[in-house]
Amino acid sequence: MPGGEALRRILKALGALCLYVLVLEPLGFMLTTFLFMVLVLRLEPRRWTYIFPVAIGATVFFFVLFKILLRVPLPSGIFGY
Repeated sequence: MPGGEALRRILKALGALCLYVLVLEPLGFMLTTFLFMVLVLRLEPRRWTYIFPVAIGATVFFFVLFKILLRVPLPSGIFGY
């Protein structure tokens, strides 16, 4: 069982995942996924110049994968995407 800092990072990641599930429907897939990726990537000390492009790229990748290629209906949220 992890302890100390490792346990805190695990609990933060689980908290971010629970928050993701709660706000996915009202905020929509694109915004929620972007914010989730930013939160998860911030668990390790990284530069913002790394975090934002990776978060945007992952969001676009998953949007294209699920919405366009697999045709899965995703929550559109406040922006309608």
